[in-house]
Amino acid sequence: MLCRAATELAEHTTAQATATLGPEHPGVVRLRELTAYIAYLAGDALRSFQLSLDLARLRRGLGDPRAPSSLCCGSARKLEDGNWLIGWGGAGTSSPLTPHGRSAAPLRPTSRPKA
Repeated sequence: MLCRAATELAEHTTAQATATLGPEHPGVVRLRELTAYIAYLAGDALRSFQLSLDLARLRRGLGDPRAPSSLCCGSARKLEDGNWLIGWGGAGTSSPLTPHGRSAAPLRPTSRPKA
């Protein structure tokens, strides 16, 4: 129940901020990261993937150098074959997915950068 409330609040806040500030505003981009992470924590991997993929596409389009990686909230990187590699942040796993969100291979551990 708490996860549902957090998810709904994050989605609502992001929608309002996007309408007010625009989708490329840095504050909105951070809200979108948080919304994807909340979806992940709530166990909604598909929604988290969709949000992360949308965010990666936005960042890539903006030329944001942070588009391929994120230590906290995960990352998404477009592969040469057209699939996407989704890193699940602190979870230490990644998922290669097709552009339609279907699994392209099983999950595997990723190496974490040393602090």
